[in-house]
Amino acid sequence: MRFGWHIVLTKDAQGRVSDPDKFRDLLTSYANRVVGPIDTVELLFTSSRTLSTQSLLSTVNTISLVHDVLMAEAAGMDGVMLAASIDPAVEESRSVANIPVVGSIESALALCGFIGGKAGIVTIAGGDDEHAYARKIEFNATKYGCRDKLIANRPVRALRHSWKEFYVAYSRAISGDGDEFVSLFDETARDLVKDGADVIICGNQLFGAVLDHFGRLTFTSNNVPILDNAAAGLKTLQTLASLRASVGLNVSRTGVFRSPAIDPPGNAMKLLSTLADGIVRSMP
Repeated sequence: MRFGWHIVLTKDAQGRVSDPDKFRDLLTSYANRVVGPIDTVELLFTSSRTLSTQSLLSTVNTISLVHDVLMAEAAGMDGVMLAASIDPAVEESRSVANIPVVGSIESALALCGFIGGKAGIVTIAGGDDEHAYARKIEFNATKYGCRDKLIANRPVRALRHSWKEFYVAYSRAISGDGDEFVSLFDETARDLVKDGADVIICGNQLFGAVLDHFGRLTFTSNNVPILDNAAAGLKTLQTLASLRASVGLNVSRTGVFRSPAIDPPGNAMKLLSTLADGIVRSMP
């Protein structure tokens, strides 16, 4: 089977990393080891720079991402993971796609109860608001009915580095110097463990591949298991696609993921395509 890992960034990572080719190679190699040896993963990219926690921009981003999911389905992919840690456009994509669609944090929260009692999530600071990602992830956990799986006190915590400082450290890690990045992750994870976490969830899709590269993905420095959200999302996607193929399990169309009842699906696709194209052309 073929799966898409949508990183919700442009192919050049929007200038966030110093070596985009090495960045893409690292994620692709890691993802294919996670799902291998028979299935494959391809990175998917957005054409616009719209990822945001701001309400209006989030809506714009959703339109573009749903279009991307439908294009992946049309290209023959068997499922898509929308891997950004705020799980953008997951519900909207499920309502129109005929292939499994998962969010990475959604998947990690679903799985963490098999590993421990209470989890803590390590994420990054937001760009405009340093607390934005942490707030959105905790909000989503409540929406999924998974808030009780997390520790009570500040269950989602950002690395102490600013958004820009994080990507500098991350770029160094991709280039072979992972000391700063691993130290930042360990520091935040230790604080969560101190407050009761017995599982640490990676709250950023980019963490796992680098931690794995440096042999630090299995446990934190104080021997608490680490659950990578990207790996959790890919394995959840693989399981759902396998169940769909073997026993015909599909998304319910009588509830929240009900497809449009009035307009044929083709009309929705045409509208999304027009809107997505307009979004791309309007970007500076």
